[in-house]
Amino acid sequence: MPTNFPSMRYAFVFSSDGSSAISATRSMRTWPLIEVQGMYLILKARNIVPYGAILRVACATAKMLVAIVSVVIHPQACQRDRMDILTRCTGSIVAEIGKCTAKPTIRHVGYLFRFNKIVDDLAKAKTDLQLEQQKIQEAIKRAAMNIEVAEKDVERWLTNVNQLMEEVQALENKVQVNLRFCNGWCPDWIRQYKLCKEAIQKTNVVKELQDKGKFSELTHRVPTPGIDIFSSSDFEVFESRKLAFQQIMEALHDDNSKRIGLHGVEGGGGGGGFGKTTLVKEVHKKTKELNIFDEIVMTVVLLTPNVRRIHGEIAGCLKLKLDDESDMARASQIYLRIKSVEKILLILDDVWKDVNLGAIRIPSYDVHRGCKMLLTTRSVPVHNLMRCQTKIPLNFFVEEESLALMKKTAIVDDCPGLNDVVLEVVKECKGLPIAIITVGKALTGKSLNDWNVAMHQLRKSRLVDIEGVHEDKNAHACLKWNFDQLKRKTKFCFLLCSFFPEDYNIHIEELSRYVIGLEEDEDFHLLEDARCQVRAAVNSLKDSSLLLEGFDKDFVKMHDMVRDIGLGITAKGENEFELRACSRLERNTNFERATAIFLIDFNTKQLPDKLVCPRLNILLLGGIQSSKNISDALFEGMNCLKVLALHDIILSSQSLELLTNLRILYL
Repeated sequence: MPTNFPSMRYAFVFSSDGSSAISATRSMRTWPLIEVQGMYLILKARNIVPYGAILRVACATAKMLVAIVSVVIHPQACQRDRMDILTRCTGSIVAEIGKCTAKPTIRHVGYLFRFNKIVDDLAKAKTDLQLEQQKIQEAIKRAAMNIEVAEKDVERWLTNVNQLMEEVQALENKVQVNLRFCNGWCPDWIRQYKLCKEAIQKTNVVKELQDKGKFSELTHRVPTPGIDIFSSSDFEVFESRKLAFQQIMEALHDDNSKRIGLHGVEGGGGGGGFGKTTLVKEVHKKTKELNIFDEIVMTVVLLTPNVRRIHGEIAGCLKLKLDDESDMARASQIYLRIKSVEKILLILDDVWKDVNLGAIRIPSYDVHRGCKMLLTTRSVPVHNLMRCQTKIPLNFFVEEESLALMKKTAIVDDCPGLNDVVLEVVKECKGLPIAIITVGKALTGKSLNDWNVAMHQLRKSRLVDIEGVHEDKNAHACLKWNFDQLKRKTKFCFLLCSFFPEDYNIHIEELSRYVIGLEEDEDFHLLEDARCQVRAAVNSLKDSSLLLEGFDKDFVKMHDMVRDIGLGITAKGENEFELRACSRLERNTNFERATAIFLIDFNTKQLPDKLVCPRLNILLLGGIQSSKNISDALFEGMNCLKVLALHDIILSSQSLELLTNLRILYL
């Protein structure tokens, strides 16, 4: 090692990585270096010696070097003094080296003797983490049944756990390979030492990840699917709709307009089928794109508002998890959540009468100035009852708009002879969008003769006995004509769908089971055959716009005006299926001629102990309020019952013994 250096301002002698600093304050031509025994050993051992210990050794070494410099500078010091200084400094360094290396050396050598315990600790930590992972996965699975999904941080945690489990498994495989070396009598000690260090590290990571798995919330309710998912492909920006759309958007920007009402003009089947729902969905979509409001909520009110369902829809839009408590507690949660949003738009669709917003706990505009409300209704007086500052009518299509929509829906080519007949059919639709669309889809791809037949049938068809339908604006006739064009199986499915409550999400699988139970004369070789037939019927109804998309692909819904047609057909039982439905439980209701009873969202206190229904084929009881228990004698007068569907009902086996013709029991 060279001992002479050229003149320099600073000379680096030692550091934790092989060079450190003491500096001379003056220029030197030579610098005497003394190699300190053991320094090389310390540097090689730096990976197992803490950096703090290395610094302490460095300080002791620096002191010795300063002493050496002083000896060199003062040559008058005696030989014994020099040896004294060097002995003390060297002893100090050796002592520090001993302190620093003893404990780490013992600890690392101990890895070899504690190998089995270290591996067992890792296995135990792994098992504990897997149990925690399993508990969380089961909780998420249960929540999924209530339409809830895992939080993002929970999903990330589960992903990290899976990745860590793979790493731990790979390490355990390495351990097994090492143990099999010479049957465990002569393992690879260097490899075993490395495996011990890695196992200790993985054990700490596993425990740390398990501690992070203590979440306050695992899941949240799935938000109501975005409005753009439900937006109708039939929406066209016709002038009559464009005007109403612009008026709504202007009112939403007007600070003085807190409540906006949209209604169909009188004389159109009670104001139904104008496309009010389609229009407000487009408003929802546009306001979301423009980011006008912080939150947008849409819910359907209906003739008989179901407060609990409305709360659920509002909570879904706001990603609010409601406690399964009383309606009052849920209402308070809704109220506080809405108030917490600075700018919010509430869209209330299909309002039939004055809605008690206090019962739903929607804050008034006096309490929450940033809350705006857009509602649709069939009746103009409802706007006054709801204190709407802006009232916007949705008019019938003019003839030009009706013809354009019919041609688009039925895919009609320009043909002089056909155009005249198409125009006559359009006139029978009375400018009502839903009538135009349903008739148009039924006549898609049909010949000129088919259009002529449809025109004459529509002219003869009149449903003037339906309440609220005016003869000069009889769009119901178009819907009834569309029904008459259906195949037998499709008609049967249509009528069954009309028995469900308004705006109800009908599960297609549930509908299939009802059809299987009622159509006993059908030759169903396999249940799957029946399901396929029902699916085909449902698709046909959707293609005709007699059914709409439901919550997802497994559900369908029925427009309230279309539903009225189905109920009108079954009201007198004058149909080939002899279906006569009852969907309300009122005093003095006569069930003796009913073949189908669908009671959903009713109070069991209104249900008699016994129902005399000698012709009843299907009974559905579900969504019951109050007690879930019903009388065992309820079924004594139902000898012909084939299908029984019970949702959240407690029933004894003794009751079922009375139903000797029962084919389907759906729980």
